Amino acid sequence: MVIIANMNMLNLKISRWRAAFTLVEILSAVAILSAVTALAVVSVRKFSEGTGNSKLRSDVLVLNNAIRTRMMSGGAFATGDLAGPAAIIAKLKQRATTASAKQLAAMRGSLVDKRLTFRTQTFAEAASSADRAVFIGDPENPHFAVTNSGSAGIAQFILDTSLGDSEYGTEERNGYLKLAKEDGWVWDFSNSPAGNEPPQLPPLPNDAGNQIIPSPSDDDNITLNPPDFSLATGSAPWISYPRSLTLIPANSTLVSQISYSINSAPFQEYSSAITVDPGMTVTAVSVSLDSDRYNDSPAAAQTYTVELFTPIPVVTFTKSSYSFFELGGAAAPGTPDPSPSGAASGEGQIQNITDIPPEYQNSSLLRYVWTMDGTDPLVSGTAIQQPAFTSWTPAEIPLPLSAFGLSTSVTVRSVVKAINPAITRNSEIITRILTVDSKLLRMPLVAMDGRNVTLSLDLSQRDMPAGARIYYTRDDTDPGVGSTGEPLRGTLYTGVPFRLIGDLDSIQNIRTRVYAPTGYPQFFLASNERHETFPLPPTSERYVGGSFAYSAPSTTARNIARLLPTGHVDLNFDPGTGATIGSIVGIVRQNGSGVLVGGDFADMNSSPLPALVRLNDNGSVDSSFNAALGGLD
Repeated sequence: MVIIANMNMLNLKISRWRAAFTLVEILSAVAILSAVTALAVVSVRKFSEGTGNSKLRSDVLVLNNAIRTRMMSGGAFATGDLAGPAAIIAKLKQRATTASAKQLAAMRGSLVDKRLTFRTQTFAEAASSADRAVFIGDPENPHFAVTNSGSAGIAQFILDTSLGDSEYGTEERNGYLKLAKEDGWVWDFSNSPAGNEPPQLPPLPNDAGNQIIPSPSDDDNITLNPPDFSLATGSAPWISYPRSLTLIPANSTLVSQISYSINSAPFQEYSSAITVDPGMTVTAVSVSLDSDRYNDSPAAAQTYTVELFTPIPVVTFTKSSYSFFELGGAAAPGTPDPSPSGAASGEGQIQNITDIPPEYQNSSLLRYVWTMDGTDPLVSGTAIQQPAFTSWTPAEIPLPLSAFGLSTSVTVRSVVKAINPAITRNSEIITRILTVDSKLLRMPLVAMDGRNVTLSLDLSQRDMPAGARIYYTRDDTDPGVGSTGEPLRGTLYTGVPFRLIGDLDSIQNIRTRVYAPTGYPQFFLASNERHETFPLPPTSERYVGGSFAYSAPSTTARNIARLLPTGHVDLNFDPGTGATIGSIVGIVRQNGSGVLVGGDFADMNSSPLPALVRLNDNGSVDSSFNAALGGLD
């Protein structure tokens, strides 16, 4: 009898159900329920995705979905609610009244986290092309948008814990699908609640990079458990990395899924094991698939560290002393090929680099840094850094010529610098002192043509530097060498032959040395002295006189010149302006020194010496000779 009675009651309920809904009504109810479930609120989460444009766009998407969901669940917006971003966010924080909550199938609580607020752009940020969020208060389609120009907008959305206990009030919500109040059936259904047409917001993009963040707590729901980690937090030996981390569900997969974040990056859905590197922090959360019954879990985070690695540096140079040419100094023109050149350098190795797995032997972990002036390479503004590398490569430490300056030594200080100090230490600083290998210069060469003397560098070997200098004296004194390697006396030879002056068979002494190029005195020792003695030979000059003019550096001479064997004007014979009036008719070379010049002229080199004058071997007027012919016609 009991069984029959129960069956009768069941048949009665079925009969009443058939009376309550037509088939079209049933399908409509199911379709709307599916739509409401599909558009369930995606609240502003408990976890920040970090800064950046991707987070701002993700937050805008979440807020737009919250606005859509509220309108779909029967929540209306008054004009004041659309006044700006603060007003709309405050409205989204309201809850359904107790009465309406009892009838709503969903969307009873706040649609965003109570802690949600925002930071407005600074003047500088607004003036740049940085992304900013703006609120568009269109009554038919209120929504947030992202732009990169215009007036100041929202720089970022943030969670302020001080707002967690704030109360934002309640509101009546008139949804499409409500629990029945009078009818005996489960639902009361309304095709279109007045004034609450679904808004035409942009559709939700299928973006797998959008972070799924836990919803705010609802006291009526069950809070999910966070996922478990297959690896315990803490340090592990370098040799164990990279490690594989599995996130283990702590809830039924029918009601939750796992999302995770690495080093505060945007959350992503977990699908397979995570490769863990030293210093990585993994944050995971169980995200509810049924927000009406379950809240997202608290976050669980694990940080995986490694025992700090202390590199052992090894710095080597092939030599302790280097010559001018080994450091790249140029050789004098005419030196036999190949010209001496070099690019001296040292090498920085890490003795224990094999203690680090090859995957991590790159410049994001450590690099060699060094200075050439003896300063601390970790803090010095002159420090030079090893170029980036993806797998360990010994550091090349160039030793340029310029590093020495005027000094005889260079102090090179090197260190392996920790680029990631969370997992690597700086090494000790290695100091190497490198010195100059000074070379003795070879003596100059001396040649005499008649009474003209030519000096030159000995280029027979590859050891004569560009810029080497020759100094000479003609008074039988040594040019000498000072404490800085410079000559004490003498004349710098410029490449132009100079002429010896004196009587026939008189003895002339030429003393000369080669000195280092200017700027590099420490690399070379002045050559030994070359001493040449010449008895003056008979003169073999060729003089010309007449009515002509010629130009020489800094002077224009007339009517008289001395020629070299090549036929060129001998610039060592400088008569100044020469005979400015008339012509030269006779030139006689005196035995020993001096030239007698006669002719139809009134002055010589601006001196009133008419008709007859004696010139010195260098062309100047011999003032001791005066023929007193001024009265001759």
